[in-house]
Amino acid sequence: MGERRRSRFASIRGLVGASVALVAPSMLAQSPAGAATELDQPAIWPAADVVFATPEEAAADFVSEVLISEGDPVLGEFQQGDARSGEIAVLFAGETGDLDPPRQSGVLLMRQIGPTDGWYVIGATSDGAVIDSPSASQRVPAGALTVSGVGRGFEGTLAVAAFPPGDATGTFDRQIGAGGAFEELEPFSVDLDLSGAAAGEVVVILVRGDTGLGSDPGTFAAVPVVVAAGPSVTVPPTK
Repeated sequence: MGERRRSRFASIRGLVGASVALVAPSMLAQSPAGAATELDQPAIWPAADVVFATPEEAAADFVSEVLISEGDPVLGEFQQGDARSGEIAVLFAGETGDLDPPRQSGVLLMRQIGPTDGWYVIGATSDGAVIDSPSASQRVPAGALTVSGVGRGFEGTLAVAAFPPGDATGTFDRQIGAGGAFEELEPFSVDLDLSGAAAGEVVVILVRGDTGLGSDPGTFAAVPVVVAAGPSVTVPPTK
């Protein structure tokens, strides 16, 4: 685990500004080396073989590694749904951290998933970006994939990326789409190339508005998709 992630595991701030201690990196359970872990349902963060004991830890790691490039993640309190799921708001406290109350940027959908029984981010939503297609957990081809929806961003710019869960730097493809530049959300559509993904692999589709601020999560939306096996090809016998 890198020093950047390690430094951000000091604390996260909730709505009331209290410091919440996070699990030390050495306490994160992982599958044995070389063992493949397949979750009971697709998730966008972390990787399947990384196990966070609480939803707050998984959410903080996602925000730190994907949505911001400086500062600590600012999160709301976990809102319990059923016994194994809930939501956590992603907040922005301003460039200097003194915005009171913090502005809500979006919401992370959390779930405790077997067989690891760790906590995972299974989706992300905000008022500034909506992915209409593909849908969450949809099976998609290992090739061209059209991502469409509505959104807004800095000067109308929307960054659309595809990457493996838990590895935002391992991008399969990244394209720029045009959405709304002001309050109104405008339609966008881009084509991503998933030819580098293997059959059965989970891929994260992430849409972000470019805020220009390293500590601002900005507008975002994310869903997991599953790459389907390609059609079988019958090779004729040689004569």
